[in-house]
Amino acid sequence: MSRSAFSKRFKSLVGLAPLDYLLRWRMRLARDQLRRGATEKFPNAPNKLS
Repeated sequence: MSRSAFSKRFKSLVGLAPLDYLLRWRMRLARDQLRRGATEKFPNAPNKLS
């Protein structure tokens, strides 16, 4: 299946283009992490600023 065919089919089923859907999904994940207090991407990494 070509990219354009996939994109058209995806949009007809989901209502959003694949990249728009992915962007919203990633933003939702980030929002949920921030609400839970997960502000650091790598909480166990050594702090280079000290």
